[in-house]
Amino acid sequence: YIDKGYNICASTNSQAYGGVNHEDPLTNRAIDETRGMIIAYKGKPINAVYHSDSGGYTEDSENVWGSFLPYLRSVKSKFEEKVSPPHHTWTCSIDEKDLTKKLQKQGYKVNSIVSIEPVKKSETGRISKLVFIIDNNEVINMKANDFRSLIGADLIRSTLFNIKVIGKEINIAKDTEDKKEIEDKKEQGESMKEILEQKKDWTIKELLELMMKRKEEREKEKAEKIPEVEIVKSNTPLTFIFSGSGNG
Repeated sequence: YIDKGYNICASTNSQAYGGVNHEDPLTNRAIDETRGMIIAYKGKPINAVYHSDSGGYTEDSENVWGSFLPYLRSVKSKFEEKVSPPHHTWTCSIDEKDLTKKLQKQGYKVNSIVSIEPVKKSETGRISKLVFIIDNNEVINMKANDFRSLIGADLIRSTLFNIKVIGKEINIAKDTEDKKEIEDKKEQGESMKEILEQKKDWTIKELLELMMKRKEEREKEKAEKIPEVEIVKSNTPLTFIFSGSGNG
């Protein structure tokens, strides 16, 4: 904005500078003490980019802007969790219907969304590319920054996030706990009947040992048995939940 007579504006374009009334003595001191100084690499001024919150790690330049800059390498940033709690972590959700409409507005031919999966991440864990699995198992590939623009950068605040899908299918075990308890008691009774039908004089110790052995055998069989599960279909649309760190 130098052509307009100033260097920064009171918007997020200049890190939300609030004007003279919002200045702080510490930042003013830092400005005064570094007046006339620049950061240079091999004699040339660097591109001094900045962010609101890195989420714990800065990113290599090529993973953000596409070009390699040797002085913009990923480093750990351990202070932000303490100094910017409102912005350090975030969560947002969007349902399948709204997301489908957003894709359609961008020209994608989609009627329903099955899932969203990250397919490429940087070493810091940031998603650089993700894929929509849509109807008929077709896919839509999208860069993470384009996805932020699609949903809204005020909601998806960075590319350092996880995706959770609350789905239409619910897995429910067919056997209830009450049914299992009844079957266990029935099996115990049958085991005792088998033992007594052997027409042998048992001592109490022998009966207890034999019953314990039968119980262990039953438990082993149950552990090896694959539980029966049924898929319960729901008409509720998918909901996608995004949980991330960092801002801007």
